[in-house]
Amino acid sequence: MMRFIAFLFIAVLTFNPVFAQDREVTLDVFSDQSAIVKGGQFNIAIRQNIRDGWHTYWHNPGDSGEAMSVTWNTPNGVVISKLQYPVPDKTIYGADLTSYTLHGAPILTATVSVPENLEGHSLTINGSAHWLACEEICVPEEQEISLTLPIAKRPLMAKRDVFDMAIAAQPRPVDWHATISQDNANTVFTVSVPPVYLHQMTDVTIMPFDYGVVNNSAPTIADLDENGVVRFEQLKGDNDLSDMAVAPFLLKTDQGSFVIQAKAETTRVSEFLDVSLLFILGLAFLGGLVLNLMPCVFPVLSMKALSLVKLSDYERHHARLSGLSYAAGIIISFLLVAGLLVVLKNGGAAIGWGFQLQSPIVISILLAVIVAVGLNLWGVFEISGGRLTSWGSAFTSGNSNRASFWTGVLAMLVATPCTAPFMATAIGYALTQTPFVALSVFATLGFGLAFPYVLFCFVPAAQAILPKPGAWMNTFRKFLAVPMFITAFWLVWVLVQQLGFLNNQITSDEPFTNARLEQTLRDNPNKPVFTDMTAAWCITCLMNKKTSLTSDAVQDAFIGNGVIYMVGDWTNKNAEITQYLESFNRNGVPLYVYYGATQNGKRPAPIVLPQILTPAIVLKTINGK
Repeated sequence: MMRFIAFLFIAVLTFNPVFAQDREVTLDVFSDQSAIVKGGQFNIAIRQNIRDGWHTYWHNPGDSGEAMSVTWNTPNGVVISKLQYPVPDKTIYGADLTSYTLHGAPILTATVSVPENLEGHSLTINGSAHWLACEEICVPEEQEISLTLPIAKRPLMAKRDVFDMAIAAQPRPVDWHATISQDNANTVFTVSVPPVYLHQMTDVTIMPFDYGVVNNSAPTIADLDENGVVRFEQLKGDNDLSDMAVAPFLLKTDQGSFVIQAKAETTRVSEFLDVSLLFILGLAFLGGLVLNLMPCVFPVLSMKALSLVKLSDYERHHARLSGLSYAAGIIISFLLVAGLLVVLKNGGAAIGWGFQLQSPIVISILLAVIVAVGLNLWGVFEISGGRLTSWGSAFTSGNSNRASFWTGVLAMLVATPCTAPFMATAIGYALTQTPFVALSVFATLGFGLAFPYVLFCFVPAAQAILPKPGAWMNTFRKFLAVPMFITAFWLVWVLVQQLGFLNNQITSDEPFTNARLEQTLRDNPNKPVFTDMTAAWCITCLMNKKTSLTSDAVQDAFIGNGVIYMVGDWTNKNAEITQYLESFNRNGVPLYVYYGATQNGKRPAPIVLPQILTPAIVLKTINGK
C-alpha cells in the first residue's frame, strides 16, 4: 500500500510539461570488444550521466521509484543477460519512505551471447531504455540506444576503462552460507561471515534484491554469535517468502559490498515441522540398507562375500568381531565425513553430501586403493604385513578385524557416489538440526549399510546358507577383481573430467545456472523445463541417464512436449548448484525437478522426481498422468 501511495505521489508531480523539455539523465553505451566472434560473448555497459542533485534507481527501487528497463531489439539467437547494477545509496524520505538510488555516473553492465549461426558481417543491437529521474520531483525519461560491432575471426578487445570502473563499483558475489526466514513480524537473515571481514565491519546495510522482503524504513538489528554467524532482523515488508527458494540480497559494508544468496527456510520448515527424529532415523537406516543394492557398492560387497565364505569355518566369536569391525569402519568413516560437512557448512561453505568426491586428490587416492585391491584379488601379488603397501592389503587380507574395519571404510567411500531412496530426506533433515542430531542420522545411515554383513556374522543360521570353501574360491577371487577394475576405469574417467582433459560429457539444451533457470522460466511460459542436477562421479545419476533419461520414449516425450532440458554439473564444486539443491532440501545429487508449462497465467508448483528413475516415472511426470 505504501508503494502504491508513493507512485500516486510521483504521478501527480510528473504531470507537468515543464520538465519534459530537457532530460536530466543521458545514456552512453560501450562494448568491451571492438570486434566480436560468432558463438562468443562480449559485455556491454550503459553509463547513466545523471545531472547533479538528481538520481535514478537500483533494480529494487525501494518504497518509491522505478528501475531502468531496456527493451532490446536483436537478431534471432542473440541473448542479453539481466543488467548488473552498481552498489546503490540508501535514500530516506521522512519516516516512512526509503529508496535505493544511483547518483553521478553509475554504470550498468550486461553480457551478450552471440549464436554460431549469426548471419551478416556485423551485429547491431538496438534498445529502448526507460527510467525515472528524481530530485524533489520525478520525471519519466527515455532514450534509444544502439551499438554496431563487426564480426571477425577472433575478438578484438576495446579499452576497458569503463568496464574496470563498472566492476569496481559492483558488489562481489560470494558463497557465504546464508538463510532467510520470516515470523509474524520480522524478516531474519543469518550470514556466516568469514573472520577476515567480520572483525573489521562497523557499518552494515541489508538491501534485498526483491521488493517487499523487508520494511525498508525499519532499522536493522544485528546480533553476532560465537561461531561468526551474524543474525540480521528487520520488520518484514508486504511480500512473504512462500514462492522463493533463494532470496538474493546485498550486504553493504565499510569493508566492501557482497551479493549473497540466502536460502529461504519456509519450505524446509514446513516439510519437517511434524517429522519426529525416530521417523528420520528409520529413513536413514532404510537408505543405508538399500545402498547395499546399488552398483557402486557391489565391488566391496563382493569382497565381503568371499570373506564370508572363509568365515563360515571360523568360530562364532571371531565372526561377531569381524562384523562389529566392519560396522565400525563404516560408521566411523560416515561420522568423520559428516562431521567435516557440518563444520564446513556452519562455516559458510556451499557444499553438500558427496563433496569429498569433488576433489581430484580424493579420487586419485580412491583410484590407487581400488587398483591395488583389484590386482591383489587377481593374484598379481600378495602383500606382506611388513611393507608400506600392507596398508592397502588391509582391505582384502583374510578375515582379521583390521581387514574388516578397512573394508567398511572402503564401503563408505564407494557408497558416496550413490543416492538411495529415503537418503535424501534423512540427510536434508540432518543438516538442518544440531550437530548431535545430524551425526546420529549419519551413524544410523552407516549402520543400515553395514547391517546385512553384521546379520550374517551374528546369526549362525544365515552363515549356514553359504557354500563350503574349496578350489573354486581361486576362480571366484579373480571374478571379484573384475568389478574392481571396472570401478577403476570409471574413476579414471571422473578424474580426467575433473582435471579438464576432456570436454564434460554431460550435455543439455541449456547448462544450468540459477539466473539462466529464472530467465528460461520467464521467457518460455508455454514450455516445460526439466532440471537435472548430476555429477560424473554419481553412479546413480549415470544409471538414470542411461536407463531412463536417454531412452527413446523419454526423448520423444521431451521433444513432443517442447521440454527445455537443463543440466547442472556438480562434478566439481559449484556453489550455485549447491544452493539449488538446498532449496529442495537436498544435499547431494541426483535431483530432478520438472516445471510444468504455464496454466491460467501461472506455472504449477515444481515436481521433484524420485532419485532412482524409470522411463515410466519420467513419462508420467511429463504427461501429467
